[in-house]
Amino acid sequence: MKFAASVEELAKKRISVRDYEPRKLEDPLRQKIMDILGSRQDSIFDSSIRLELVSQGSVRKQKLGTYGFISGARDFMAAVVKKEQGKQALIDVGFVLEKIILYCTGIGLGTCWLGGTFTRSGFASAAAQRPDEAIPAVIPVGYISEKKSMKSSLMRTIAGSKNRKPREEIFFEKSFGQPLDKSEIGSYARALEVLRMAPSASNKQPWRVLRDEKDKYHFFLKNSLMYKRTPDYLNLQYIDMGIALSHFELACREQGLPGKWVDAGSKKQDSGLEHIIAWRAGSSQ
Repeated sequence: MKFAASVEELAKKRISVRDYEPRKLEDPLRQKIMDILGSRQDSIFDSSIRLELVSQGSVRKQKLGTYGFISGARDFMAAVVKKEQGKQALIDVGFVLEKIILYCTGIGLGTCWLGGTFTRSGFASAAAQRPDEAIPAVIPVGYISEKKSMKSSLMRTIAGSKNRKPREEIFFEKSFGQPLDKSEIGSYARALEVLRMAPSASNKQPWRVLRDEKDKYHFFLKNSLMYKRTPDYLNLQYIDMGIALSHFELACREQGLPGKWVDAGSKKQDSGLEHIIAWRAGSSQ
């Protein structure tokens, strides 16, 4: 899967598209996306994820609904996970699917992450979901409509989708009371900036990064109370974390920065922060 532009360019270009031309993907393009979804995708935790391209009308008498949040879309990418895998599977869903979204952005297609605003029964039928599985997210993919609905414009304004937290609120050095000095980041400045551009549910940007004295980058999730009672296999914040990690790794690889994901063990956490994983800079895969 080769990107049409740099990861940074694609991250800047990608937006949540809610209005589509009401037509299915043309066959060659549709087949290309199906091939990508069906191919082996590298992930962080090597979770068992099934990616399906489903279309309106693929199951008789079953409509793929999005409660009016998406208009015109005929094709959707659906992520199917085993419930028992919990949060790690969701991190991998975000990690893997965000790469495919950036690819779609590069070839001019629109996409939009959907976590809770779709009819689960319809997508469950279309993706042949089994009782031990769940569909935590679906993504419409198609041709962007030039006509923007009032609802789409309003939602974009409310979400503030392009607004990003300042660096000093998400990047830290040795402790969470000490923001990471931009002038001292060095070669990782671009990768962290690309991470900062990552989309997230309700634009909460729940990721926090802590660099330690051994040049490890520790990635934390700032948990939101609104997801407290959500099962791990449906908690959108873990998908958000995977999206951010995807942006970071892609930018590192593009720059030729050696490094790898490591289980750094239990790292002291502040209240409300969950240690997810660490990136060891300078290590080869």
